[in-house]
Amino acid sequence: MAAEVSETPQAVPMSWEEFGELAEDVRGEYVDGALVVSPRGTARHQLAVANVRELLRGFEGVALSEWAWRPAGAAREYQPDVMLLAGLDPDAHFTEEPPVLVVEVTSPSNAAKDWVRNLRDYARYGAANYWILDHGDRCLYAFTLVEGRYEPAGQGGERVEITGGALAGTVVDVPPLWRA
Repeated sequence: MAAEVSETPQAVPMSWEEFGELAEDVRGEYVDGALVVSPRGTARHQLAVANVRELLRGFEGVALSEWAWRPAGAAREYQPDVMLLAGLDPDAHFTEEPPVLVVEVTSPSNAAKDWVRNLRDYARYGAANYWILDHGDRCLYAFTLVEGRYEPAGQGGERVEITGGALAGTVVDVPPLWRA
């Protein structure tokens, strides 16, 4: 089932089973009984995603973008900009295991989703760390999961030291994440 690309997200009603049968190249998330197709990111957004993945090569685990996380017990799936996973089944189409780190690069069309819904949901389903790379102020905001809720673990637009969780002590040089 194809949906047109537009500047705003589109919802195509379908069952969870129909969603699971879609071709691998369909870009969207399953939300409240519908495939939600989001507009493609700008080149600046895609470059930031690529730069974050490159940064995460030095971390233990596997960094992926455009891949799905279907938390156990959730009636939806998430496709964060970047996920760092502790392990990976190379034949799987998604993971049910909570990521070690989820990174979202905000865009004008999705900033509220990243700051509100994803902050709540990623904590609810156990992603140990959540970073928001904010396009508006070009800052990194890092959070770590503590007793089911995210607590701030660092922020800034230059060098950010992560202060909590398994990534404590990590220093992120933010400006290169925005370079072409």
